[in-house]
Amino acid sequence: MTARTPSPGTRGTELAALEARYNEQRVLAEGAILGERRAALARLAMIAMFGVVTNLEGKSEAVRTVIGLVYTVFAVVTILVLRRLKGGDPRRALWRPLILMVVDFSLITTMALLDVTHGEPFSPGQHAIATAIVMSFAVARTSLVHVIGSVVLALISYALASGQGGQLRSHVTVFVMGGYVVLGFMIGITNRAVHHMFTGLRQRDNLTRFLPRQVAERVIKHGPKALAPIEREITVLFSDIRGFTGMSEGMGPTEVLTMLDDY
Repeated sequence: MTARTPSPGTRGTELAALEARYNEQRVLAEGAILGERRAALARLAMIAMFGVVTNLEGKSEAVRTVIGLVYTVFAVVTILVLRRLKGGDPRRALWRPLILMVVDFSLITTMALLDVTHGEPFSPGQHAIATAIVMSFAVARTSLVHVIGSVVLALISYALASGQGGQLRSHVTVFVMGGYVVLGFMIGITNRAVHHMFTGLRQRDNLTRFLPRQVAERVIKHGPKALAPIEREITVLFSDIRGFTGMSEGMGPTEVLTMLDDY
C-alpha cells in the first residue's frame, strides 16, 4: 500500500499550526512570569501576616523563628529572580511553579506542625487560609497541572497538620478539605479563562499588525487552517481609464479622487 504524500499546502498548514501552538505557549509563559511576580508579593505579605500573628500570640521558639526567616529570604530571592526574568520559556514555566509550590506548602505545613509539637492547639482557620492563599497562586500559572498539584498539596498539608493536632476526623476537616476541592475547581476554571483571554488579546494584537481585521478575526476563530490555500473559481475585472495620465495632470488631487470614486 502506497503512503499518501501530503501536499505542500497541507505541510505548510501543519507547520503553521505547530508554530502557532508554540507561540501560544510562549505567550502563556510570559504571562505566567507576570503572574508569579504578583504571587511573590502576595507570598511576602502572607509571611508578614504570619509574623504579626506570631508576635501577637507571643510565640518565640527559635526553630519557628528560623523557619520564618528562611521563608522570608526565599520570598525575597524569588521576587528578585522573577524581576530579572525576561521572555517566556514554556518548559520552565511548567516546572518552576512546581518547585515554588512544594516549598510554599512544605514551610506552611512545618510551621503548623511545630505549633502542635510545642503544645499549641491546631488552628484550622489559620492553616486553611494560608493554604488557600498559596492555592490561589495557580490562577496565573500555565497549566492545570499546577492547579491540581496545589489542591493535592493543600489536602496533604491539612491532613498532616490536623492529624498531628488530633482533629483529622473532625467535621471541620471534612469541610475544609471539601472546600479545597471546590476552590481548586474554581481556580481551574479561572485559570483557563485567563489564559484564553490573554492569548486572544495577544494574538489579535499581533495579527492586526499584518492582516486586515476581518482576516485576523477569521484566523483567531478558525486557527491556522483559515490561511490554508484553497482553489476557487473567480472572475477578475481589469479596467482602465483612457487618457487618465494626461487628464490627471491638469487636475488637483481632490478632483482626481472624486473622479475615481465616481468611476
